[in-house]
Amino acid sequence: MKNIIIAIAAFVFAFAAQAAESPLAAALKQGDFDTALKLFPAEIEKRPGDANLKKAYAALRTTIRRQELFDREDDPELLQNLGKPLRAYYYRFGLYRKAAAVDRKVYEKAPTPQNAVAYAVTLLNLDQNADAVKIFDSLKLEELPAGSQLCAALAYARSGETKKADTILAGFPVEKLKPGLFPLAARIVAVRGDVKTAAMLTRRILEGAPAKQHAMLKKQLFASADFAKIAGEAEFQAALNTASKLSDECATCPNRGTGKCDHANDPNHQCDHDHKH
Repeated sequence: MKNIIIAIAAFVFAFAAQAAESPLAAALKQGDFDTALKLFPAEIEKRPGDANLKKAYAALRTTIRRQELFDREDDPELLQNLGKPLRAYYYRFGLYRKAAAVDRKVYEKAPTPQNAVAYAVTLLNLDQNADAVKIFDSLKLEELPAGSQLCAALAYARSGETKKADTILAGFPVEKLKPGLFPLAARIVAVRGDVKTAAMLTRRILEGAPAKQHAMLKKQLFASADFAKIAGEAEFQAALNTASKLSDECATCPNRGTGKCDHANDPNHQCDHDHKH
């Protein structure tokens, strides 16, 4: 499974950010931090006013220092405190092997259900499904949050343990699922070959996503290996043509692009334009 990540808190599948293909971006995405450190100063010199670039440079240096501390640490509490931001950084660039090393050490030193799920989720991102199943088998799944249980269902479905996957799914009727869990549920039913439910969830996902995100969803979610079994089915193909039900609130707003824009500082607002002030 490529370029798909599972969110740290809710353990639901999201999408890795697509960075510009520059040598610096490539180094970061490959986890070649030594090269990235060498490239950052030249990039900053070319773009001295780019605050985000400077923040990215600082974040990399902080991550390297944090990893060094993590490698030397044995205290469970400190490992968890260091591991959480490390994991977040590695997930940002799809560096799941680095994240797995962090998750494994945290889990071994502090074997809580939360740390177990975090490690299992990273194994799912590496397609190490059998190892993820072993971890989920050791947990009381009914005591876990919905997203974690559905991740277990995906691990079982991918590994051919269909009865276990179906048992979990039975506890989460699709009509009662929160929208944030639709992509994960869609993966599970697609692996199971349930075309009707997968198509229905596909429609719900696309209806609730901004139109500008549809191409990315089709490329990174619906074209993934989890959907291979149903990819050629007419009902699923028809669902992929579903239009977004979200409207562009900014389209008719008289304050669009001005300092009076109500959404200028709202990071959660999806707009098709940049606010310039």
